[in-house]
This record gives sequence, structure tokens and C-alpha cells, in this order.
Amino acid sequence: MSDELKNIRQALKSEGITVEKEKDKQVHLAHGTSVEVIGPGRYRVLSDGEPISPFDSAEETAGFIKMDWAQRGLKR
Repeated sequence: MSDELKNIRQALKSEGITVEKEKDKQVHLAHGTSVEVIGPGRYRVLSDGEPISPFDSAEETAGFIKMDWAQRGLKR
């Protein structure tokens, strides 16, 4: 497991978000959400396979997912 995958898993866990599956450079979460490692310290959020936004840190990525799910009334 790469450092970037470890970092995103840790950031998601700190926000109370569970990783359901990991494959290659992606972690798959609930509600059709995935996070892809796109470079050193760079992450892209996907919703049902469609890119949403890139982020410069694992913490920023996890915080965005937490906020997005809360706004949509989805459970972590």
C-alpha cells in the first residue's frame, strides 16, 4: 500500500468514514463515492465514477466528503 493510500485511509477514518474496498490507486466508500490517488499528495473524488474535484491533501479530501455527505443527508 502506498503512502498516499495510507494517508487517505487515515484521514477518512479520522472523519468517521469507512473504506469499503481498495483497488489499485482507489479507495471505494459508501454512496458511490471513491477517492483516487492522482499523484504525490494529490487526490481526486469521484461520484459514481465521475470526477468531482481534485484536492492537495488527504485531510482536505476527507473533509470535503464529510461535508458533501452531510449536505446531502447521507450517513457515513
